[in-house]
Amino acid sequence: MAPRLANELKPPEKYNPFWIIKDLPRRGTIAGKYLLEDNSNFLESKKVLELETPHLLSNKDIGYPTLNACDNVALDIVLLIKVSLLAHNNHKKSCWEQILPIYPTSPVENS
Repeated sequence: MAPRLANELKPPEKYNPFWIIKDLPRRGTIAGKYLLEDNSNFLESKKVLELETPHLLSNKDIGYPTLNACDNVALDIVLLIKVSLLAHNNHKKSCWEQILPIYPTSPVENS
């Protein structure tokens, strides 16, 4: 999701960390912090570093710029396949087992 959403950043913002946020009913805001490592114009070649894993934050802790998390499963799957194919063509291992959902829909604590 992060490489796709990073296309919404304005040119000067693409060189700085950004946040992807999602409001969860009754829980607050969950956010992750990311940075584009490769600023090319091709979506498939963008590399995104996860600086902070998604976690619950108070509104005062969220930095700028922020992008709202939004699902586009079809586009994200196509992108993952392209990234995997690129890795394969470069004789690199593509670790699908490391891919986890970015934002849980209900982070319920155990009581």
